[in-house]
Amino acid sequence: MKFLKHTVWSLIVASMMTACMGFDEINVDPDKTNRPTPGMLAPQILFSMMDSRSNSSEGFANHCMLSKHIACGEKIRDYAYNRIGRTGFGAYTSLIEAEKMVECAAEVEKPAYRALAHFVRAYNLFYLTMRVGDIPYSEALGGEKGNFTPRYDTQKDVIAGVLDELDEAYELFSQASAFAGDFVFGGKPDKWMRVVNSFELKVLMYCAAKDAEIDAAARFATVFGRGKLLASNADNFQLVYSSRPDQMYPFNQYPKFSMYMLVSSTLVEMLKEHEDRRLFYYAEPAQTLLSAGEDTYEAYEGVDPVAESSEIVNAYMRGSCSKLNNRYLETEVGEPFIRIGYAELQFILAEAALRKWITGEGAEGYYKSGIRAAMEFTAANTPAKYQHGVKIDDAYIASYLEGPQVKFGASATENLNRIYKQKYILYFLQHEWDAFFECRRTGVPELPVNPSTNMNTDPSKMLVRWMYPQTEYDRNNANVMEAIARQYDGLDNENCVMWLLK
Repeated sequence: MKFLKHTVWSLIVASMMTACMGFDEINVDPDKTNRPTPGMLAPQILFSMMDSRSNSSEGFANHCMLSKHIACGEKIRDYAYNRIGRTGFGAYTSLIEAEKMVECAAEVEKPAYRALAHFVRAYNLFYLTMRVGDIPYSEALGGEKGNFTPRYDTQKDVIAGVLDELDEAYELFSQASAFAGDFVFGGKPDKWMRVVNSFELKVLMYCAAKDAEIDAAARFATVFGRGKLLASNADNFQLVYSSRPDQMYPFNQYPKFSMYMLVSSTLVEMLKEHEDRRLFYYAEPAQTLLSAGEDTYEAYEGVDPVAESSEIVNAYMRGSCSKLNNRYLETEVGEPFIRIGYAELQFILAEAALRKWITGEGAEGYYKSGIRAAMEFTAANTPAKYQHGVKIDDAYIASYLEGPQVKFGASATENLNRIYKQKYILYFLQHEWDAFFECRRTGVPELPVNPSTNMNTDPSKMLVRWMYPQTEYDRNNANVMEAIARQYDGLDNENCVMWLLK
């Protein structure tokens, strides 16, 4: 009885002490920080820029279905048939986080994190304007100051702002020291200066048709003259995967949608025409053609990416068309996902040289460097057992560069088209949306359209843009309607031509 009384009394005392301390006080994890640092925010900001998987492995494939690199042998996929609908404005979330990252940086850290924030803003807003046209820019992120309905800036002004922010990012990185939270380059400002400049050249080339309005050629020459550009594949701004469950290559995420992927005839025929061995690294031989030998071009057959869905499903079931190379489906790490890459930069420089924007190595020299880098990247990231007995080595690359379908000719137009085709090959399962944006800009290759399967509002056309988010109509109606009236005569659909494309 004495023991029981002592126990009860102890419990009463303990509860009184708890009451005095307060629940919040005793529920705080002493090992958990309650104040974020820029080094804690930076990784998530970078990852949100670079990750392409959306909610499943299907999200990783959408951009390749829109560019007609691949088709699905399971069921109808909207992007494969040009139904893309409305985009989202979720990219602005990263911009808010980037502002917070700068706010919590110590004074000595400010240049690096301010530079990174400018790059994040420029990158996200550029790709957003590429989707829809006019977007909120000068008044964006004003919610904390009470502006929940920002006006829309013209696409011309947005791109001008993006270019200015990239210039600012370059200058700040040139003043910065190493910084924490950078899982891509380990916080090395020199690497970031090269990425920023290379991305600015990419933006300017997308604006080639608007040279007179934004002085694209002169700005290109200025950035090129800085000399700080991606120097090899080792400088690629890319997401590298691992064997951890939450870090595996997207096609290894569940659900395993990727197993139904077929390589398109648009790409396969181009690779065959060029006798390009990347075909063996991108695709599997068609089961019905294996008798020809897995190391022969005759064993590979692409599927018409705009055929009736039932036809594509039947081709998949019969094994009459080439599936994705098994390396995309079986290797946990997969290949890095490039957002800004050295090979692409070389093709951009080749086009700039043809346009007489720069001198340097000459158009053909940059072009050959781009092909070599692209092939070396593919070879380095394809284990031997997935190469189908075909090597991409220095000797092959040298002979490929002299092939009749590859080597530069006398015509500048023909040479431009060869650059564009090599970029299309390069973008296979890489560079989210860039293949579509490049085809939209150049018309090379001409993406196939089948009026009987095309789900575009005009079935005779390839679409050119996304529509504005429904949330903008619900929450910022006056401003989005004003932007639509200014650009598209009051229409918001997939065929409206934005300023950049006029």
